[in-house]
Amino acid sequence: MHEFSPLMKSNLSAVFAVLILTACSEADSPAAVGNAPFVLPASVGVPSVCPDDRAFLHARYRIAAGGETRMLDLYRRANEVLHVGREPDLAEYWRRLPNDRIVHTRFFDDYGRGIEYEPSDLLSVTGAQNWAALSGLAPVRPDAEASGEGCTALADRHTVFGRIAYLTELDLMAYRRTYGATISLVALDFDRDAIDAAFRERDDYPLVDFADVGDMENDDELARMMAKSFMERRDHGHAH
Repeated sequence: MHEFSPLMKSNLSAVFAVLILTACSEADSPAAVGNAPFVLPASVGVPSVCPDDRAFLHARYRIAAGGETRMLDLYRRANEVLHVGREPDLAEYWRRLPNDRIVHTRFFDDYGRGIEYEPSDLLSVTGAQNWAALSGLAPVRPDAEASGEGCTALADRHTVFGRIAYLTELDLMAYRRTYGATISLVALDFDRDAIDAAFRERDDYPLVDFADVGDMENDDELARMMAKSFMERRDHGHAH
């Protein structure tokens, strides 16, 4: 596997933020012209008939920028979402509570530990806590009529900022191009056992409540985790 330099890691983090956070502005922008319709490759595996429960899925994306690529795995299980691969050695978990607040945990695979954050309110502007952005990678649906039938129905919109294609029945982004970078859906499956296993993979990690971090000054490993977390959050603008 290709090893990214610290600078490239930072650049790809910033790119990922731009791809998600600019969707709101794109939805209200005038449409561009002269672009062929977007066609989702059959190899992605989108079924013509949606499964009974569309809230359970695993979507794999390829993020490409500056000649480098990174893979992102998105796991969705009802009101839970897990992102793996967006940052090296990090996984991020979110759970939406009945009152539309969100519990968030960052898992540090290189340390085998996690930091748990207090529930945050859903925000619809920044995208950082927008549930649609977390569970489907697109804060808003493209303002375009969908083509296709059933689960393959796709809304495809060109704008002055780039392009976004969205699987409307799955509430899932299929493709995004903006500012010289792209994020593309490359595989999709609905294997409940595999999805459950992905959520269980880090169950044994000991968790630290973010509110208690200040009382653990002698934990050097935690200090390194916090430093890494701070750098990644600065790069892609998440706030909790």
